[in-house]
Amino acid sequence: MQEYEQRLDRAQDEWRTPIEFYGRVVDEVGNPIQGAQIKFTCNDLSTNGTSSYSADSDGQGSFSISGIKGKLLTARVSKSGYYTSRSDNDSFYYAGQDVNFVPDANRPVVFHLRRNGKLEPLIAVTGSTSIPRDGKPVGLSLTQAKAVSEESAELVIQCWTDDVGKRPGQRFDWRCRLTVPGGGLQEITEEFPFLAPETGYQMSTEINMRASLGNEWRDKAARSYFLKLGNGDYARIEFEMIPYGEHFALLQSYLNPSGSRNLESDVNVHFTRLSK
Repeated sequence: MQEYEQRLDRAQDEWRTPIEFYGRVVDEVGNPIQGAQIKFTCNDLSTNGTSSYSADSDGQGSFSISGIKGKLLTARVSKSGYYTSRSDNDSFYYAGQDVNFVPDANRPVVFHLRRNGKLEPLIAVTGSTSIPRDGKPVGLSLTQAKAVSEESAELVIQCWTDDVGKRPGQRFDWRCRLTVPGGGLQEITEEFPFLAPETGYQMSTEINMRASLGNEWRDKAARSYFLKLGNGDYARIEFEMIPYGEHFALLQSYLNPSGSRNLESDVNVHFTRLSK
């Protein structure tokens, strides 16, 4: 019995690791943010298995915690009027890993927030649409939230899928083309895509999935794009092509009908369903 208790005690040592943490909160241009709220969660030997703590950033954007014990610490940073970056690491192991986190007061972990900008009354559309396998174009109006003829379309989707005779799970060639007639599109690479670029657009872009791609091949693909429409309006879309089964595309778009490049909208924006 004593030996069992000793083994159990040793196994629990990881959850008794002393924890201290040093962080700093900055905005999109690197300026410190005061008054950000930090919610800590620590996996430990408490009755619930986790303990919660909180802190606020000071005038230099700095915050810290110490004097607690546990194995894993998470730090969630937020402030009213700001977006929280999803690209920042917010989980830190102090024990149990090949390489554990080592705190350093001289090198605090940096967390990024982005100040909310001017919200625009955007036309927001969401939904799905069937896409033929043979490349037949499907025209969409993001302004009217419906399928239209290719001639009057603001966005045209085509897909060529060669899955005839393929077994489930077997790779097949497929490619999808997006076209903005009279305008163009470019892929979004930034986390907060609220300002459409003025230049750099191309009329069409393709997602090309050849079976020969091996491990890089995917049976579906999701992309985000800025759009400059033929009439000069700007939009951004989240697009996903599903080239099997019912063979369809998923779309979520935000269009500014004023001609402004600002594509920042209220998080509670009303979406119109895409109709056929």
